[in-house]
Amino acid sequence: NNYIKSQIDWLHNHGYAIKGYHTIKTIIPKTAFNNGVATQTVNLNYLRDACIPVNPFKTHIRTISVTDGSATGLINNQSIGELIYYYGRVYAPVESTFAGNSGKLKVRYEVFDAIKDDPGSVEGEPNPEDNRWKLNKLHDSSAGHILQLINGVTGTDVLQHSDGILDKASLSALTRGLQEISLKYLKDNYPYAAELKLKASNYLMYNPQSGFNLLKAIFTKEGDWSGIGNKGETSNVEEKKDRSQRTGW
Repeated sequence: NNYIKSQIDWLHNHGYAIKGYHTIKTIIPKTAFNNGVATQTVNLNYLRDACIPVNPFKTHIRTISVTDGSATGLINNQSIGELIYYYGRVYAPVESTFAGNSGKLKVRYEVFDAIKDDPGSVEGEPNPEDNRWKLNKLHDSSAGHILQLINGVTGTDVLQHSDGILDKASLSALTRGLQEISLKYLKDNYPYAAELKLKASNYLMYNPQSGFNLLKAIFTKEGDWSGIGNKGETSNVEEKKDRSQRTGW
């Protein structure tokens, strides 16, 4: 025969999607077989069209059936257990400050779990700003990764090219849900605030419609004072000079 048919039936009882039994049917072509063996991967994902995180939940795979082209049953109603779903995101601080012309932007791959259930045993340290989000210590790049880091001034993806303001950035290895982006500022005008747009795999974007996470990397020069003058410009005063400065709030 030229193909094999497979059918997966699963039960969903969580409020995030339509409750009840669902079915997915696929066809495995003859060309997929090697020495009589073929491997099929089926991804069962839920639509993520709103930035409303949900707690981990389980979906029960009720049956899986496989037939050949003549409808001969090869596997009938075999149960294969449960799937566990987490709502995930990629996270970096909204604002990071570095002393000097270089620094490392810390990135976390996280899952949402307000009830501290962790049915898949994936959760690590909580986010220091919101402990409902936990580090996904089992995350690797195959489950989603950073795609772009764009300088908002030049429109350049600095993960691919230098733009004359920022050097080409580099990504560290992704280890236990943690990753670092090494940044280098190429100019001498301090302090400098780089407006960055971070893009990752869509299902790791907290609000996929926005397209990017907006970040700021601030480079400062040791020994200098900075502030805002009457014209809204940045002031740069050498520490050795005897100056008095006043800040109004």
